[in-house]
Amino acid sequence: MKEKLRAFFTRNSQPSEASIFFIAAPPELPDFGGLTILMAEDNAPLWPVIAVMLEKTGASCCYVENGAKCLEAFSAEPLRFDLILMDFEMPVMGGVESARLIRESGLPRCKDIPIIAMSGGFSAALKIQGLFSGVLPKPFDKESLLRAIASALSDRCAACCPL
Repeated sequence: MKEKLRAFFTRNSQPSEASIFFIAAPPELPDFGGLTILMAEDNAPLWPVIAVMLEKTGASCCYVENGAKCLEAFSAEPLRFDLILMDFEMPVMGGVESARLIRESGLPRCKDIPIIAMSGGFSAALKIQGLFSGVLPKPFDKESLLRAIASALSDRCAACCPL
């Protein structure tokens, strides 16, 4: 129990002075149980980091390394995925082209599947193009990731996400 609380219990003390204790409850995680997220990201070491963040919410992830593979995965099973996390700059095919081709594909869910763009040098203008449901600037933390997903899925998650 002490190990679990260590991150949420701190103190500030000096010899011969009163100690100040800070206690914070762990943040609640949203319930993304049953969601399947397709993530297009060319930085493979990020995959397990994001997987841990998302699996704690009940979501499952499918990872591909570029926009062409993302388009291929979505085209093969358009009803399988509930959301797409799309890196902006990737080899073979980038996020903008992949999102555009998904939106224009005529496949089920092609117009309404939430696609969140991720990038270190992201331009807000991309969201205005109608391709992306949200933006997630890199680097991001768990709260930013979960908040972006909850926002993109706001209709479905309004009652289940405490963020």
